[in-house]
Amino acid sequence: MDSISLHNHTKFSDGVLTGAAAEKLFGGRAEVWSITDHDNIEYYLSGNKAPLTGIEVTAWLSCQGKGRRIEKPIEFLLYGFDPGALERLWRKFFSEYRKNQELLLNELVKQFRKEGCEVSEGLKLNEHLLASSALYFDLKKYKKNAHTAGDMLNKGVTDFWYSLQTLPVYTPLKDYCKTIDEVRETANELDCRVFLAHPYRYEEDVHELIQELKPMIDGVECLHPSAGENKSRILLELCREHELYSCGGSDLHFSDYEYTPNAHLMREFPEQFSWLDNL
Repeated sequence: MDSISLHNHTKFSDGVLTGAAAEKLFGGRAEVWSITDHDNIEYYLSGNKAPLTGIEVTAWLSCQGKGRRIEKPIEFLLYGFDPGALERLWRKFFSEYRKNQELLLNELVKQFRKEGCEVSEGLKLNEHLLASSALYFDLKKYKKNAHTAGDMLNKGVTDFWYSLQTLPVYTPLKDYCKTIDEVRETANELDCRVFLAHPYRYEEDVHELIQELKPMIDGVECLHPSAGENKSRILLELCREHELYSCGGSDLHFSDYEYTPNAHLMREFPEQFSWLDNL
């Protein structure tokens, strides 16, 4: 297997692709691909398909690190679940998450207008179920905002989301996101797999992080743009050491399709990707 694309986003979270566009883009170009929108599965519930179902879930990690307490949001990729079963199991979470994002969007709009930005009247979540995405794409429509919020907008939609988390109006993720224990319990119940997403993004020692999370995960996203070839190799060696699987993708948000970064490493570490063989 030479090409997988297991980390991608659509308009249902912080991407630009529609469901039909996603199927057209990936179909026939990657041997296995998945849509992993943030904290929702509307892509699948709307009737769209992918060879492997997926979701990127933000979960709260609370653990004792070396000499300090780790309290922060960490993202995980779940693969291979039945969308209907997950929707039934997490119906309350999905509903509360949307309500939180609607309230958050209203507060963010007030904040950015106060700082002199132009924002569309009556801005709603619509297909973007992330407040940060709805606001980001709206702000980008107005030239004026290049001067008032250019530093935040120029970083891209994902880094814009991370920047917003430092604002006082941003609801602490701990108040409404899943815990890693809940994610693991769900994976066990639905017989799906859990992967730690892009470990180099968390500013933590990856060895320590993977060691801490090992009982809760099936694998690690080793192939990702945040990890160059050397870091990807380190992660793959750690997965081999800890008998964990691996996944990878370009974390696509726009329509500039890329194959898995450093896909040649899949041939060097075939056992880490063997979980894909029987799909």
